[in-house]
Amino acid sequence: MENTEKLLKLLEKNAMLTNEQLGSMLGVPAVEVEAMKRKLLDDGIIKGSSIFYDDGGATVKAIIEISVTPAELRNEIATALASCPQVKNLYLVASEEYDFSAFVEANDMSEISDFVADFVSHLEGVKATATHVLMKRYKESGFNISTKKKDKDERVDL
Repeated sequence: MENTEKLLKLLEKNAMLTNEQLGSMLGVPAVEVEAMKRKLLDDGIIKGSSIFYDDGGATVKAIIEISVTPAELRNEIATALASCPQVKNLYLVASEEYDFSAFVEANDMSEISDFVADFVSHLEGVKATATHVLMKRYKESGFNISTKKKDKDERVDL
């Protein structure tokens, strides 16, 4: 594997590694790592970086599945959804029923409800939505979430 690919894999696992640490892992000087990172940014390969943290349940997360008809409106709807700060990730999906999966975050359930009712459902071409509120995390962004107490069946029927 080429050093650039190795660098991307290392950064994907831990973007907080220093250039010196990365250089040691790749067997190249830190200045070369910096140049590689700059080129990846300039070429648009690296879009940005973020950290993974535990907010202690301060936000409510949900997956909103969205069905679109006609299909020609997908790009317009994707652009509208992608511009919303509540939408953290947006994917076109291969599904018989839905076209998009939007991963959203809000301060509380009413904000998610309002977002779907007042914005998503009013977009031209949105035929149907299904909202799945995320109740508990077990793994996120490649990190296992440890639990302090023994889990019991936490299924909630609504």
